[in-house]
Amino acid sequence: MNSLYSGNTLKARQISLFFFAFLPVIKIFSLPSLLASVSEQDAWLSFLLSFGVDIIAFSIIIFCSNRTGFNAFEVIENVFGKNGKKVILYLYVLFFTLKAIVPLFEQSSYIKLTLYEEFPSGLPFLCFFVFSFFLCLKPLRVLGRLADIMWFLTAFGFLILFGLSIGNADFSSVLPIGASGSGIVNGAYKSYIWCGDAVYMFFFSNLYKSEKKDNLKIYTGFVLSALLPALFMVVFYGIFGSIAHRQTFALTEISKYSTVINNVGRLDYLGILFILSSHILSVSVSVYFATALLETVTGLKRYICSIITNGVLFIVLMFLGEFYLSMFDFLSMYGNAFFLTMSTVLPVSICLISILKRRKEVAFS
Repeated sequence: MNSLYSGNTLKARQISLFFFAFLPVIKIFSLPSLLASVSEQDAWLSFLLSFGVDIIAFSIIIFCSNRTGFNAFEVIENVFGKNGKKVILYLYVLFFTLKAIVPLFEQSSYIKLTLYEEFPSGLPFLCFFVFSFFLCLKPLRVLGRLADIMWFLTAFGFLILFGLSIGNADFSSVLPIGASGSGIVNGAYKSYIWCGDAVYMFFFSNLYKSEKKDNLKIYTGFVLSALLPALFMVVFYGIFGSIAHRQTFALTEISKYSTVINNVGRLDYLGILFILSSHILSVSVSVYFATALLETVTGLKRYICSIITNGVLFIVLMFLGEFYLSMFDFLSMYGNAFFLTMSTVLPVSICLISILKRRKEVAFS
């Protein structure tokens, strides 16, 4: 039995809430300003274009999962064989580890630069790795239970930020729609480090009963996980307009000009606290999958795999922080092809090949 699936079942509600609780918050730190620098007022269109690719991959994965009845490991082995399966899983270990690097640096930089006047070392951030280490030791159903709780924080966090900022937005700033032209596609490609969330559905395959209502629940959570950041980007550009690309962390900037804040203080920090709480789990989710897949492919104890994955990220954060911009430039210029392949192209290809092989087997049987 593969370690990720051993003794684990999730409810469709939990998978839906997983997408809603953990995935939107990871896209509202530096992504809005990055997209504003590439596609300007069409930043939200760039993001929705990435999501359009995701939802197509998501639909294909669910369709094939329902038809074959296989989980991700079985499908990979069915297509590539046992040795090929090991190679693919090693690539996914690398993928999920790299996927955690950018949001990990975002959160670390955000906390140090915006919430503290003096923060001389990164050692206080060590608590994240302690939390991540222990989370990686838990069975998959723990993520489902956390999603049942954390979606409240994500929902209230967005509600507070939107409530404080929408009144200050000039929505005519996003007009005319589509004026950026090719910048929309370029922005979509550059944002894929944060996207490609259909890959999680690939590994959730056949962990729930594939009933029509269950699929609708999962689709709802997945769609909301994109609509919230898209609306956030519209409001963000509506507030800052042509200088939006200069606002490094949209999360803090979007609500600080509210008249309510001027009268009663930084009420938005309550919403930011909720978002940060969910964000910690969002980053940990990538580390969790990297750990579980490393255990599967190597056969090492889970705690050893957790030490390896969290240790690599700790070393990168603590000792390679000065090279973060270079790492980010490399990932955004060259790494996106890898992210696009591993999160979308490969899962879709595997699912389609698997279902074609199954049909051939049925036809010749």
